[in-house]
Amino acid sequence: MSHIAPTIITTMWGMKKRTHTPIPVNNLKHLRRETGWSQYDLELASGISQSRLSLLERGIRPMSAEDLETLAQAFSVTPDRLFPHDRAK
Repeated sequence: MSHIAPTIITTMWGMKKRTHTPIPVNNLKHLRRETGWSQYDLELASGISQSRLSLLERGIRPMSAEDLETLAQAFSVTPDRLFPHDRAK
């Protein structure tokens, strides 16, 4: 549910350092676990392959509008529930 994005920080000695900060991409994994489903269960409910679901959950593959609608229907939620609250605004 999170993506690791590189970030540049300045250390206390003034040196630039590259670090990685988790950035939530979507709530897909959270909703799936909340429902008690495996990726296989979600594949059966949505028709989206397990491999694609894995890529979507990890933020490696961007979620298309079609994926968003299909997953929202599978979970019986509104599409905005698939994104962290601060990013849905």
